[in-house]
Amino acid sequence: MDAVYVHIPFCKSICPYCAFAREKASAKTMREYVDCLLIEAENRLQTDKRVRTAYIGGGTPSALPLAEIERLLRKLKDLFVDELEEWTFECNPADVDTALARTLRKGGVDRVSLGVQSFSEESLALLQRRHKGEDVERAVSLLREAGIENISVDMLFAIPGQTTNSLVADIEHLLALDVLHVSYYSLIIEEDTRFERWVDEGRIIPVDGDTEADMFETIIRRLIAAGYEHYEISNFAKPGHSSRHNTIIWQDEDYLGLGVSAHGKHSFRREENIPSVRAYIDSVRTKGHGIRRTYPYEAEEDTLLMGLRLSEGIDRETYRRRFGKMPEELFPKLEKAFEAGLLEKRKGRLRLTEKGVMLANEVFILI
Repeated sequence: MDAVYVHIPFCKSICPYCAFAREKASAKTMREYVDCLLIEAENRLQTDKRVRTAYIGGGTPSALPLAEIERLLRKLKDLFVDELEEWTFECNPADVDTALARTLRKGGVDRVSLGVQSFSEESLALLQRRHKGEDVERAVSLLREAGIENISVDMLFAIPGQTTNSLVADIEHLLALDVLHVSYYSLIIEEDTRFERWVDEGRIIPVDGDTEADMFETIIRRLIAAGYEHYEISNFAKPGHSSRHNTIIWQDEDYLGLGVSAHGKHSFRREENIPSVRAYIDSVRTKGHGIRRTYPYEAEEDTLLMGLRLSEGIDRETYRRRFGKMPEELFPKLEKAFEAGLLEKRKGRLRLTEKGVMLANEVFILI
């Protein structure tokens, strides 16, 4: 198994734009959940414990009590045969204190992803985030003091009410942190969220498409100028510090998903876990796992979709040896993307052009 993803569905507050599996919970429920995560992990890893990377995401993993975080890390570490190449833990900046930072480092975590989203007081208030801008600087400092230098920051753009000026201010705050990795996502109004309801009620107005594109161009230009490599559509890293865990997934290698709503892929099939905390706990206690369903892995399509997210794209000859045909032969509709200047063949690879990065979804719907 190349990688393991562990989902922690708990949050201290529920953000109105978020559509991930998450909920508030008692300390008892969180303890039960960690119990079941560890049972599922031990059962699912029995045949293949040579894991390269682990990623604990959410939800908000740092919402767990410190003792549960310590127990989770210790027991997972005992299950892995080899030392991990990378172990990431997601945190809300407001949760990071000296004790948490030291617990993460002692537990084997060497990379922390901070859910920052914005430094603007107005945007943070709209997003109903628990932290303030100063919490981010404090969190970064405490993590570095604990010996965790590999810090990633998650940011959002196209936030309702955000202007180009406020975006630039966010970028400047971000660059001042000098972190090794940045994920910058466009805010999407997801179904069944409060943001969707607020849009319907006219309380917020989504950023228009042209402004969103201009914002993305600004982000790309500013981060590249600051020494970051734009290695994936939404991800930027200082040289040598791209996310190894996510790259495994983008490169179509196997990964195991543990916990509520987690997804995995191996042995030519995909798996999806149960989305309810209580139902997941009951399933693990009775069956030893939380799998809700399995479904076929469409290798030709998924390999192309994931590979095109990376700036290096797909090696065409490797793809042909695996599937018998070049990608553009298997998916002839891609000709439209070539004609529109969204795709290119370059040095034996198939990749998005600069224009294609901005309009990637128009390419993906052709696959």
